[in-house]
Amino acid sequence: MKTLNLEKLFFPVFLILSFYSKATAQEFYIEDWKFGLKDTAGNILITAKYDTMEFIENDLIVVSLNEKLGLLTKNGVEIVAPKYDDISEFKEGFAYVKQNKKIGFINASGQEITPIKYNKVVSEFHNGFAVMRIDKKCTLIDSSGMEIISMKYESIGEFEEGFAYVFSNNKFGFINSSGTEITPLKYDSVTDFENGNAIVRIDNKSGLIDKSGQEITPLKYNQINPINDLFIISIDSKKGLIDKTGKAITTLKYDMVYPAETTNDRKIIQVEIDNKTGLLDEKGTEITPVEYDKIGYFGDYTTVILNNKYGFINKQGKEIVAPKYNYIAPFNGEKTEAILNGKKFYINTKGEQTPYN
Repeated sequence: MKTLNLEKLFFPVFLILSFYSKATAQEFYIEDWKFGLKDTAGNILITAKYDTMEFIENDLIVVSLNEKLGLLTKNGVEIVAPKYDDISEFKEGFAYVKQNKKIGFINASGQEITPIKYNKVVSEFHNGFAVMRIDKKCTLIDSSGMEIISMKYESIGEFEEGFAYVFSNNKFGFINSSGTEITPLKYDSVTDFENGNAIVRIDNKSGLIDKSGQEITPLKYNQINPINDLFIISIDSKKGLIDKTGKAITTLKYDMVYPAETTNDRKIIQVEIDNKTGLLDEKGTEITPVEYDKIGYFGDYTTVILNNKYGFINKQGKEIVAPKYNYIAPFNGEKTEAILNGKKFYINTKGEQTPYN
């Protein structure tokens, strides 16, 4: 996280003199080694009295005086007198400030929304919340600066989809945006919520929970990984697919499940069994049997290889030409080059041959 401190504000004088903000149409000037602000017509907006000045986001200016930092508006109105040791970048309209080795937050008007009492910023504002630490415990503050939970957790994650993980005594759980625990702290590891689910793990076994905190699958899988809007599950050496409700889409029969390489925006899934490969659609339905040695980049027409012979399938995954050619080039339009028994042809998207010119 970037902070603005005195070292970063002492940049070369010639750079400061040349600094100009097109967005605000103001510029700095120096008089007796002090900095002030004037508009492009030369009208002085604030007299030269600061040691350094720097434009930042939100049309604000960080100033330093006697080794302390403050804030001005773009028009030179001092909204924070120089009193802080550090001022961070603004995130979601808030910046943290340091004073006498303690930390708090201010808003874009320069008002302190929290006391300057925290030891550490665990995470800056993200989706409306920030996590702060005192000694070894964390709390959650909202955009009003209110602590919505007591200092009882060792760690709190960032909110995603309205939920954040919490951690204490080597166990994880989840809270909602009101600070209420939706699960007990019992998991060895968890992921953030994504598309309504989080993956949880106990004793090297994984399962899924929903936004109510309910376990919608038993914690019995070796691994669970998201793919499209589904999840890859594995037990021992076999893999399958479940949906976001925990319903099985396929049996545990595949050796490999992974995103297919495509030439379009379709989220096709490629699967393997005993070194043979096939394709599933976005919903996990098999569209190409698991019988080929290799499948090319999936598009409107895709080459497939079996026993070193080439054929091709269409965008529905249906075989148009069985593998019999020595080579088929990738389709680019309505026809492509093919070689059969040393003779070169054109073949069209229906598999019909025409002479090669």
